[in-house]
Amino acid sequence: MKKHPILPLLRLLPFAALVAAVEAKPQWIWAAPKAKPGQTIWVRRTFNLEGPAKGARLSVSADNTWELWINGEFAGRGDEWATPKRINAEKFMRPGANTIAIKAGNDSSDMAGLVVRVERGKAVLLESDTTWKAVAADPGAGWEKPETADAFWQPAVKVAQLGDAPWGDVFTGAGKGGGGSLLAAEEVKVLPGFKAELLYSVPKGEQGSWVSMTLDDKGRLITGDQGGGLFRVTLKDGAEPEVEPLKTKAGHAQGLLHINGALYVVTNGPNPGLYRLRDTNGDDQYDEEQLLRPIDGGGEHGPHAVIAAPDRKSIYVIGGNHTKVPNPEKSRVPRLWQEDHLVPRMWDANGHAVGILAPGGWMCRTDFDGKEWELVSMGYRNQYDVAFNATGDLFTYDADMEWDVGTPWYRPTRICQAMPGSEFGWRSGSGKWPAYYPDSLPPVTDIGPGSPTGVEAGLGAKFPAKYQHAIYAADWTFGTMYAIHLTADGASWKGVKEEFVSGKPLPLTDLVIRPQDGAMYFLVGGRGTQSGLYRVTYTGSESTAPAAVPALTPEMVLRRELEALQVEAPSAAALDKAWANLGHADRWIRFAARTALEFQPVAGWAQRALDEKEPAASMNALLALSRVAAKEHQAAILAALGRIDYAGLKESAKLDLIRTNAVCLVRGGMPDEGAKAALRARFEPHFPAQGNALNKELCDLLCALDSPGAVSRTMQLLTTAQDDANVIADEKLIARNDGYAKGVRDAMASRPNRQEIAYGYALRIAKSGWTPELRRQYFRWFNRARKFEGGNSLRGFIENIRKDALVNVPAEMKAELEGMSEELNAAPADLPRPVGPGRAWTIDEVLALTEKGMKGRSYENGAKMFKAVLCASCHQFGTEGRGGIGPDVTGAGNRYTMKDLLENIMEPSKVVSDQYESTLIEKKDGSSVVGRVLREADGKVGVAENPLAPATLTEVAVADIKSRSKFPLSAMPPALLNSLNENEVLDLVAYLLSGGNKDDKAFKP
Repeated sequence: MKKHPILPLLRLLPFAALVAAVEAKPQWIWAAPKAKPGQTIWVRRTFNLEGPAKGARLSVSADNTWELWINGEFAGRGDEWATPKRINAEKFMRPGANTIAIKAGNDSSDMAGLVVRVERGKAVLLESDTTWKAVAADPGAGWEKPETADAFWQPAVKVAQLGDAPWGDVFTGAGKGGGGSLLAAEEVKVLPGFKAELLYSVPKGEQGSWVSMTLDDKGRLITGDQGGGLFRVTLKDGAEPEVEPLKTKAGHAQGLLHINGALYVVTNGPNPGLYRLRDTNGDDQYDEEQLLRPIDGGGEHGPHAVIAAPDRKSIYVIGGNHTKVPNPEKSRVPRLWQEDHLVPRMWDANGHAVGILAPGGWMCRTDFDGKEWELVSMGYRNQYDVAFNATGDLFTYDADMEWDVGTPWYRPTRICQAMPGSEFGWRSGSGKWPAYYPDSLPPVTDIGPGSPTGVEAGLGAKFPAKYQHAIYAADWTFGTMYAIHLTADGASWKGVKEEFVSGKPLPLTDLVIRPQDGAMYFLVGGRGTQSGLYRVTYTGSESTAPAAVPALTPEMVLRRELEALQVEAPSAAALDKAWANLGHADRWIRFAARTALEFQPVAGWAQRALDEKEPAASMNALLALSRVAAKEHQAAILAALGRIDYAGLKESAKLDLIRTNAVCLVRGGMPDEGAKAALRARFEPHFPAQGNALNKELCDLLCALDSPGAVSRTMQLLTTAQDDANVIADEKLIARNDGYAKGVRDAMASRPNRQEIAYGYALRIAKSGWTPELRRQYFRWFNRARKFEGGNSLRGFIENIRKDALVNVPAEMKAELEGMSEELNAAPADLPRPVGPGRAWTIDEVLALTEKGMKGRSYENGAKMFKAVLCASCHQFGTEGRGGIGPDVTGAGNRYTMKDLLENIMEPSKVVSDQYESTLIEKKDGSSVVGRVLREADGKVGVAENPLAPATLTEVAVADIKSRSKFPLSAMPPALLNSLNENEVLDLVAYLLSGGNKDDKAFKP
């Protein structure tokens, strides 16, 4: 490498000599004008310090994360750009040359930045600008050390001046900030009969950006700046509120509660924890500040809200999934939580939440002195706030993981009822539990993409009764507040969402109902954005009289009785009551009964669980035994589960049975080969099944059991999988935040097949049952899967699945299978693409379209769609397409009614001609082959395992065949229309019905 001796000399010049090259304010810098989602950059700067390092400090902020080294020593990190950190640099710096090295990371947008200021006393020594060096490729070990050469690193790129949007002046709190000016009241959309008012625009330089709020006993609002102190707001009729800072040390508040004359503060900054502030001398200031319990967590997934219990005798505190449970003395949740993955979990492909294990986000109840804590609920990603409804049930709004959009483990933001002892199944990476697992609980309703913040009940509002009973949930990202209308549903509730308040931009943070005037007050702000206080009142004609409290259903009463048994106290009566409800028809009661059972000494009920005969009660009892003592009782548990008639169960019970077997295997360890063979023999005949959830769970179980027959059957499903996914969000919602919506829009446009990904994910661990052609077919699938678009981690997950799968490939095939990465899966490179956006079409929906839309269609576009959705890959149509694989469809218009045609396209497995059906060949060694039998001669059967490659046959010796049977699924995928928009669907149908006649009446105006 050529040396440049002048560069080290320049780096050692006194800072004063470089002032001309540095602008008056620091710059937000990055490695390029636009960032990439999930990008990491490395930044360095060497400068000369004249005099001692005493008083030296660094202020650092990055959107989104940063790690700092000074002279090769690690000095700090941060993950919240709106709250920059100040690093005491005295112990790291020295007179003379000093090197600052920073590793910065971006999350999910194309806008990122890093800003740094170095000071000594009141003097500014150095600020980030384009004289700093940056690279976007990993520079390797030792990059942070002073002696490492950076002469050929590129100059950093200025992306903004300190004070510019979208960040503002994060070092002083002044400037524009990400929110810019506040949305005018008339631009805030509210429901008819309601009125929004902007009461106060928060001066950011003085009062920061407000994210939390409570009411004191005089009806005054107390608000918290995300990166600063507390403020008291006295409301004035017809005038701007009076705002005063509170003289407190406690700040960075993401939870505030005023009760019994005290202010409880959950701080999410330096020294995080639950604090109690009291006025002991009557001067209307909080002169006493007491840390009741520290909480180990921080950042946007740190400690959050604090609220009062309905009886006002205790308080509830919550924390996100990056926050450790604060050593509760008691727990309503059995302390049995584990990860419980039968198919090994993959950590997030971009490194988010790696290493964070259950319980995830949590809720605790404590007394007013904070002396005894009790864990109440767990398994959330990042719930920010909670609220009780009129009947005393607790609700929260849990976050999604937007990087997962398009994967089978993506879970939308959702409203959950946090019953005592509940578990909601958040696990990091790909490990999130589906809602149907019996060891977790489902949401009250799904919301969609977003960033949950404040939650409040409508109790005390001067609103119509419907809105008094609603739970209000605020979404920061899309500027939408939902009213969740609850209907009793057995022991729980079902919710229906309604947009109550919305706007762009409207970064909602917190809300309260003020009983003094019956109005709703809400805040916008957070992450350094411009903050403001709004009020919503009802101006319509409906009655606003206090609404009656809904009556509890008998199931709710029973559920609460069972929840009262969640105590570690041996009791025969408690055991009997729990046992009597293990098989209850209501899922929430079954869950409460099992939870109560797990608190009882296992010696008193283990044999009872093994002897139980009623299927639902047996499964629930055996699930409890698996969680409590699987290692001691595994063989007996599996035998007891084996006595349950799988075929006689409804789908939900089948899922429960599979999951219970899986938990027993995870917690007890994989049994010996004899036990595995027995499980395979039990479940293989039921795979494939009807329904995606059953097929996914059976696939996972059989792949984990190393079933020789699982691979061939799953590969057939992989090529015919219909995704259950519906539209992730409507355009009206995602248009409120273009940056965040990118992954949602990408997924809705490319429609990644989540069921295919689920099969590919499980197949990566399969070792038995592969043929060379099945391996080729599987690895070609990755080429199709790589085209899926969605959240920021989707493609990384696909690639990591491929890497895991390659581990199990025979050495002689590895080079070939890796080389297939550039191949297309039996589709020409110039295959036309639909315009979309598609949707999960139903037969009735398409039938309704055809009743009015079969005029003025486009023959040319219909022919294009015939190729785009792969019809031409298997079917002959006139002179187009490829015959022999599937039936000739040229005469479809003469053979079928419209409904029959649509059923053949959209439900191809409903009727499969024996001419084109697949055969399941079970071999004597336990393996199987699935495909069309195209040849049988010389004691061998030739099977086309890949319907798109019929010339490639897998040969099976007749002597090795144990049995043959019809495979129940068509080789034709059922979701071909789902990538098409309305016009594309109609053009394709018209084309098929025309028989190739361009002059058909469907193409006339």
